[in-house]
Amino acid sequence: MYGDSYSDINTLSAARYFHDSGFLKTYGLPMHQYSGAGDTSTNVYTHYPALPDILAGVYATVLNTAKEPLLRIFPILLSMLWFFLIYRVLDTLLKDKTQAFIGGSIIVLSNYFIAWGDNLHKHALEEFFKWLYVYCIYRYFTVEERKNIWLLAMCIVFILAVNVSFEPATYLAVVSIGFSLIYKRKLFTAATILPGIAAVAGFLLHFWQDIAYWGSFDVAFEDMKAAFVLRTTGEETQGFTVSEIGDKSFGLHQLAFEWFNRIERYFLIPGWALLLLGAWGMRNMYIHQRKLFYITLTLLIASLSWSFAMMHHAYVHMFTSRQWGILIGVVCAYTLPLYFIEVKKAFATKNYLHITFHSLFILYVAAMALSQQVYALYLQHGFAYGLL
Repeated sequence: MYGDSYSDINTLSAARYFHDSGFLKTYGLPMHQYSGAGDTSTNVYTHYPALPDILAGVYATVLNTAKEPLLRIFPILLSMLWFFLIYRVLDTLLKDKTQAFIGGSIIVLSNYFIAWGDNLHKHALEEFFKWLYVYCIYRYFTVEERKNIWLLAMCIVFILAVNVSFEPATYLAVVSIGFSLIYKRKLFTAATILPGIAAVAGFLLHFWQDIAYWGSFDVAFEDMKAAFVLRTTGEETQGFTVSEIGDKSFGLHQLAFEWFNRIERYFLIPGWALLLLGAWGMRNMYIHQRKLFYITLTLLIASLSWSFAMMHHAYVHMFTSRQWGILIGVVCAYTLPLYFIEVKKAFATKNYLHITFHSLFILYVAAMALSQQVYALYLQHGFAYGLL
């Protein structure tokens, strides 16, 4: 919940192995449970893209050390860039600096950003690439000059994102399709076809690593298939057990409940409040800013796409709720200023029914923010904890 320390431990292990033994022995695949030269209890991990581990190995090689605090300098520098990108994307989509400041501040002051800003594994990288891709595709469709540059950037981002994690693949695919339908009213455009080819190329790059490591296409295919089955259905296959990834007994209604219930752990505004604000705000968008409405709808579908593609993985891993980040940034940026106007109107007209509703609603949001973000993020696990 606060940075995925489990995955960071594995990435640190991979960095130490690459620092000691180089990248060629495992074809760039990460070595887990590595404690040092001569360690025989290690495990080469083949089921997920390896770019974050390779990057950690590069940091260790460049610095000639695998000390964790020094390795974290690099993701922190990336997150500083991501910080400004968040505000830039919101300002570009909404064309309103005040709204962008409000939505961006909700994002960067929350667990979604802060607790993951020094993450060695995939989490900061994949979110950074998602924000960057949305910016690139918006620029591609809305500017006349250098369209090919923006299209090339989209393809490069897609290749990199797929080698950071499989999770952005469905998100970026939905964004590509949605923007093409919004701006061209076509499913097949350069913005869907070329990034789609880039996505396949990115996946094949990782699959080539697996084939090279296993020495057999068939073995690599069966290994990847087993991982896919477990993460979609929770069914055990050879070499995998459900205990490794959690209980497989769940239904779609339980997953839908988790979509909104988990948001309070990652964002300053809880999911159930965002559901009300989002529905109200998107109705206003539809009336006054139709194109922004369709962009926001695209981001909503993109945020849900992984949950349908990999239902079991989404159900057992709370961090998949971070996939709502861009949508929540846009919804908060657009809706909160409008909601503030409604609150002022209720008090100005002395509409006590509305005043009561708004007061209870704001108290609920504030209570959840204080308990789930301020206390848990800053006090229980954050700065105060560090000082103690």
